Amino acid sequence: MKKSILGTLLGGAVLFVWGMVSWTFLPWHDKVMGRLPNEQLVMDVLKANETKKGVYFFPSDRTETGRMDMKEYQEKFKDAPSGLIVYSPLMCAMSARHFVVSIARCLVLAFLTLWLLGMVGERVPTYFGRVMVVTSMELVVWFAVDLPYWNWFGFPLGYTIVSLLDGFVGFFLLGIVSAKFACKRES
Repeated sequence: MKKSILGTLLGGAVLFVWGMVSWTFLPWHDKVMGRLPNEQLVMDVLKANETKKGVYFFPSDRTETGRMDMKEYQEKFKDAPSGLIVYSPLMCAMSARHFVVSIARCLVLAFLTLWLLGMVGERVPTYFGRVMVVTSMELVVWFAVDLPYWNWFGFPLGYTIVSLLDGFVGFFLLGIVSAKFACKRES
């Protein structure tokens, strides 16, 4: 039990520190996340329209009375930009809540990783094999989340690849820690 708690704490810490390094000190996220031209104008329009907190895809297929038919929607897409906005009328950048949620997320991921490694137990007997099991979890996440965003919402390929690489390194580092602390399942 102590081994699992220590593994969870260390794995969570490694994942959190990697996220901080990746987003704060490495240039790759800055290179794929652009700044909106005329940003203040866009923010003013969103505020003036009393836009509610939410996720908005444009152009939208929704009307006041329901949804457009597919032909009408495809016509709306012709010669028009499209995008996705995650909007919050008021949000503090880098608040304590953000850090608490991020740390909790990292601890939960570390705990679940140890639990999954315990489930595979003797089927993956080597340390390196367990590291690779954890690292491959990122591929599952990437195929389930990031690749559909690229496909359906037009996320840039560069952003999608950086997301894969960032997650790959994070899960690899988590694997290095978790593989050391994984408890073998009792039969």
